[in-house]
Amino acid sequence: MNGLTNWLERTLMPVASKIGQQRHLAALRDAFLAILPATMVGTIAVALNALLGTFPNSILQAMGKEPNFDGSTIPVIKQIMAVDGVVWQGTFAIIGLLFAAAWGFHLAKSYDVEPFTGAIVSVGTLFAGLNTATSIVLGFAADPKTIKPLPTGDALAEATAKFEAGKTFIEQLKTALEAGGVTGVDATGAVGGLNMGQLGATSYFAVMIMGGIAVTIYAKMAQTNIKIKLPEQVPPMVSRPFEAIIPAAAALYGASIIYYVVQLATKKDVMTLIAEYIAKPFTVLSQSVVSVVVVTAAVSLLWLCGLHGPNVLGGVLDGIWLPQLLENTEKYNASAKTQAAISTMVKNGDLHLWVRNSFDIYAWMGGSGGTIVLLVAILIFSKRDDYRAISKLGIGPGFFNINEPVLFGMPIVLNPVFAIPFVLAPVVSVIIGYAATAAHLVNPAVIQTPWVTPPIMNAWMATGFDWRAVIVSALCLVVGFVIFLPFVLAANKMEIQD
Repeated sequence: MNGLTNWLERTLMPVASKIGQQRHLAALRDAFLAILPATMVGTIAVALNALLGTFPNSILQAMGKEPNFDGSTIPVIKQIMAVDGVVWQGTFAIIGLLFAAAWGFHLAKSYDVEPFTGAIVSVGTLFAGLNTATSIVLGFAADPKTIKPLPTGDALAEATAKFEAGKTFIEQLKTALEAGGVTGVDATGAVGGLNMGQLGATSYFAVMIMGGIAVTIYAKMAQTNIKIKLPEQVPPMVSRPFEAIIPAAAALYGASIIYYVVQLATKKDVMTLIAEYIAKPFTVLSQSVVSVVVVTAAVSLLWLCGLHGPNVLGGVLDGIWLPQLLENTEKYNASAKTQAAISTMVKNGDLHLWVRNSFDIYAWMGGSGGTIVLLVAILIFSKRDDYRAISKLGIGPGFFNINEPVLFGMPIVLNPVFAIPFVLAPVVSVIIGYAATAAHLVNPAVIQTPWVTPPIMNAWMATGFDWRAVIVSALCLVVGFVIFLPFVLAANKMEIQD
């Protein structure tokens, strides 16, 4: 037992300490924490719309009745759902933009340079990389008497030839409309604009990479003397923006040159390339059971060393799995929000199976390590007064996934007795949750729930109110209880060490 403790202190703690202090991972963790208000407010809007709009029909179906509830026909509910839609536009629809600002701010802050300029540079870099969307300005007059039926045979071939002969898409469209009998077609122009659809969760990886490059350039330049210097008599609030002009210009020009050169060389924009060659492989890797198990075990091992596992690995957990959760939420919000709609999206591969709060709903019930079942086991079977006293104090916070009183009070940190189940129980639980999700026995998480949401309820809400998730979550609790129990009984036979 002491050998395990010594190994953890000697081997794992130095590595964990370096990971926790790594500049970019720490800034990434802080950035995701900074946008938490927006993600939670957006989640509330999604959950409320689901509860008011589609959840009643799910209940009716479960009762074997006709699902004929339509919340949009009830004035109050209709207005609430409309407001929720507006809330969505100010949260999830621009979550990539909000993340860009937070990422730039905290990364610049880690370099000890002006953080607000870092936020501006990161946001500017995001907009510089957005590809353009084109909308056609089309006007025509259609007389029902002149509209022709769709051509067939030789007439279809002739119409197709005329369409393909158009010099531009606008001309092709005009030719096709006129061939159908639409008169007075005026389709002479198009309006180009930024693709605002890229401001959502799909832009995370591009923001991390390109925003990180731009802010790093800005920070390095800001740390040099290459800046506009004003006389000392000028107030700092005036001089600081001037000092940031040259570093910010270098950063934005540097990022823009990268965008431009890559576009010329590959005929694709950088954001598309990042999504295809970086984000997609990371996503595939993160969806493997091996990745899920390794991260789950690592969090427990870090806690055994006295290090806050989710915080140390926050850059990994939030950088990889949180964007996937937010993408699931976007797709869920755009769907009918029914169990059938979720099942269809899962079968079509439109949803990520394992996302950030999948860990919370299956492995970390009661906090890291799934310690809520440990407290129950101690209260029922333990004969040790010290353990029972801590469990009585910790059971209340544990229902809200707060287990620091247990981790440091019992303690579990550097405790060789509970080290094995503290790692094993959540690992087995995530395997169960992963298997159930991968086998389509339960919906993947599509709603970001607050981490303090009690166990089981968390699973029900996160999966779009899937009752099957309640069963799987409860099964994980039972398995965790069985894993912890032998060690609780073994602790009864051990003398209390002063």
